[in-house]
Amino acid sequence: MWQAIEDIAPLFRDPEIAALIARWLPVAVLLVLIPVAKLVIAIVRRTWIAGLSRVPVDRERATQRIETLLAFVRSTVYFVLSIAASFQALHALFPNFDPMAATGALSIVALILTAMFRDVVVDIVKGLDILFGGHYSVGDFVRFKDYAGYVIDFQLKYTKLRSAGGEEILVNNAACVPSCRFPEGWVANYLDVPLARAADQAHARELLDQVAGEMTASYEVIREPPSFDRALPNSVGDGVVVRYLVGVLPGADWVLSDAYVPRIEQVMQGAEIPLSGAPRYFFLNDLVAFRRLFRRG
Repeated sequence: MWQAIEDIAPLFRDPEIAALIARWLPVAVLLVLIPVAKLVIAIVRRTWIAGLSRVPVDRERATQRIETLLAFVRSTVYFVLSIAASFQALHALFPNFDPMAATGALSIVALILTAMFRDVVVDIVKGLDILFGGHYSVGDFVRFKDYAGYVIDFQLKYTKLRSAGGEEILVNNAACVPSCRFPEGWVANYLDVPLARAADQAHARELLDQVAGEMTASYEVIREPPSFDRALPNSVGDGVVVRYLVGVLPGADWVLSDAYVPRIEQVMQGAEIPLSGAPRYFFLNDLVAFRRLFRRG
């Protein structure tokens, strides 16, 4: 090994080789910094998340915010290092190329041509707004004007979603505000089935459990098998209202109106269990917040 070093050492004393190394060394350093930055961010993430166990906060929500912040920082660092490496590579290829002067010139050109890069600037500004305004985080289910899905990545210029069908979608950050955020990833609904006779409750629940299983197996937008919540007095006659809790993806309440309710009516009619009215459902997410908002006094 020492012999190999002694053989190579004279090369470094050659002015041309030394100059070549001096030109390309910054490029190599910047390229090495990209995976190093990835490793550092991964270590920070693990340490930061581990430290949450000792802090009295909502761990799941805090973890999502950390993931979102680090994803944004990672994309920014990659962008800066890539631009810097490109300038240094140009300088290595063309010694008369001055990266600092080029950076200044590009800044002036960017200011002159701001209108051409308006969309890019808006995406970055909106990204900062999303990040620091807490509009949503990685892991949330969100709905924009034309898109809906789980946030799987958040970058300097765009947000990446995975739709309910598994498709990955890139949405410019400018199109992500305003947004509807569903931290649980689903919308909770109460489904009420009004029975005309209280004596039919046991049989009706057996049939409703079967229908719940059918709906879960047939429709992906139903998050998990609907579950019995409670039985309530029926305001009509001596019947009872059987209430189920149903979780569906945001914007997918059509499965309740177009499939679930008609199927319940069909099954109840086939079993000759009379209803005192049509089954009905209503959205209950953020019910406590709504009550607080509209309460007088």
